[in-house]
Amino acid sequence: MTGEPGTTTDAPTDTADRAGTADRAGTADRADTADSADTADSADTADPADTADPTAAEHQAPGVVAASLRWEAAAAVADEVLAVPPGPDESRMANAAFVAATVVAVVAVAMLLAPVPSGWRAAVAVAVLVLGAVLGGVGLLRGRARRRMHPAARLHEDAIIAALTSRERQAVRRAVNGRSNAPEDRASVVDAVALRRAEAGGTVYTAGAAITGTSGVVLQHDSSLLWAGAVVVWFAALVTTWWRRRLADRYLRRRGLRS
Repeated sequence: MTGEPGTTTDAPTDTADRAGTADRAGTADRADTADSADTADSADTADPADTADPTAAEHQAPGVVAASLRWEAAAAVADEVLAVPPGPDESRMANAAFVAATVVAVVAVAMLLAPVPSGWRAAVAVAVLVLGAVLGGVGLLRGRARRRMHPAARLHEDAIIAALTSRERQAVRRAVNGRSNAPEDRASVVDAVALRRAEAGGTVYTAGAAITGTSGVVLQHDSSLLWAGAVVVWFAALVTTWWRRRLADRYLRRRGLRS
């Protein structure tokens, strides 16, 4: 009743084969599943920068590129200004011109308020006129001589920052006035503007013009309001120029460009 020997022997063999096949299939499935998981993990942890468009950097923030070009143009002009050999410290000359103009203004106001003989009035007016002409001439000639020796000295403040926008120009002026700090990559532009403002020529020339105008007020006791108004405008310009020069000089000393 045991059956045929071949039938009894083959049944376990078939079972073993099926078991081996199942094991191999399970192992293959697990391997495929693991490979898929590893691939998924690799995809999840991939650096987003590797998949970014390589040309995106060329099209991002065009305003930043334009600003860089503007500052590069301003820095090129500033380098020409900074290449000019520094002249002597003109602080004393500028301060002396400012004090002289202030004294003349006080004298003129006193002579307008107090009765002064016409002879004294004419003498003071001539002296004031000569002083103003000397100061104005000195300021004008010094500027021309320096520009003749160094052509880059003709580049004034507005020429240095001509390529910048209005807001960027205000940022440069605030840095010169000590209200903000200039970045190191843009410090050359601020340095050049400060050097131009620190020159005494503008203060001396403006003081001479203000003093010359005051001579007319002294000479004419009953001068018109228009003439007196023009003198006030000249003195306002003098105060503004002198104060800006002083702030620029302070900036240069902080930067070590002036001793």
